[in-house]
Amino acid sequence: MAVRIKNLCKKYGDNKVLENFSADFPETGAVCIWGASGIGKTTLTNIIMGLEKPDSGEIEGIDTDRISCVFQEDRLLPWNTLYENASISVDPKECSGLCQKWIEAVELWEDRDKYPDELSGGMKRRCALARALIRAEHSRCEILIMDEPFKGLDADLKNRIISKITPLWEKMLAIIITHDREEAESITDKIISLEE
Repeated sequence: MAVRIKNLCKKYGDNKVLENFSADFPETGAVCIWGASGIGKTTLTNIIMGLEKPDSGEIEGIDTDRISCVFQEDRLLPWNTLYENASISVDPKECSGLCQKWIEAVELWEDRDKYPDELSGGMKRRCALARALIRAEHSRCEILIMDEPFKGLDADLKNRIISKITPLWEKMLAIIITHDREEAESITDKIISLEE
């Protein structure tokens, strides 16, 4: 079922973050939500995931149990290795092949036994991305939300990773949050713009 957002409103105090926002999303494929920092992109995705409630408006076609997400923050457990962090939503023994597949896809397999304090910012970001991809494929998620998933990555590495994950978008809806217009245009043809 396609996702439809109707007249969504959200404010914090006197600050109107979303005002009568409406959008239609396809069942599969990739859509970028683009806009400047602080414009409401993360608030919108938190509402889509059911982590926040809108003041008014409605969303149709969402099963929050069938969503996987790369959050804006990496959210890695410092006492877990990279492999343990990436595989936290599955049984790593039963899903070892799947875990290896996506950790290799983000080019971190040789670093799988390192702890977060041994990783660079870009490596932490890729670990968070691998975690979301593992859950998305294992749980057959309908929606994959990625909030600035390629932050801190150089262009060549980003392009290599994108080429490996785009086949997933044939099976589910990928919603990619970015403030980089060039990145939005390079990833997908459909861009939803959040503006003042």
